[in-house]
Amino acid sequence: VCGTERPHNCGNTEYTNGACYTVHPNLTASEKSLPGYHECQKVEVDLCFLFDNSDSVGPTEFQTVKNFLIKTIQNLKNSTLNFAVVQFSSQFRTVFNFEAYKRGEAEKLILNMTQISGTTKTYQAINFALKNIFTPNAGIREQAKKILLILTDGEAIDHNHGVTEAADKQNVTRYILG
Repeated sequence: VCGTERPHNCGNTEYTNGACYTVHPNLTASEKSLPGYHECQKVEVDLCFLFDNSDSVGPTEFQTVKNFLIKTIQNLKNSTLNFAVVQFSSQFRTVFNFEAYKRGEAEKLILNMTQISGTTKTYQAINFALKNIFTPNAGIREQAKKILLILTDGEAIDHNHGVTEAADKQNVTRYILG
């Protein structure tokens, strides 16, 4: 049997934790367990959006990605997340790095983005982000979790050639949204 207990706030997030008991055949209850309990966590995260801007991305999709990036950054502005954005196709362009985000330039730079077109060189783009974004010069925080969120509509035309291993070595966790 499970139920909610007293909610508690963690920054802008309210947690409603639960407690569970096992009811035995003789109708006695076990010790309380807290399977859904969430402590308030303040984990720093440096997240880079790496988004596909190849020929297969039309103007409508491009605008949708821009809107998504702006809304995400606005909604998480007062959190422990820092952001960077890189466009990729057969070329790679840093829209802004973590330093520019800290200076408050993200929204303006996203609004000024233009499409670059080309083919989908995902692995080379990951390598570009590892060498140009996940570095101290670009504003990475040493203690922060490093996340690379790849937004793409297609398959990579290039090959890994050790890029994912290099990302693992730098402790950069990768997620792909298609």
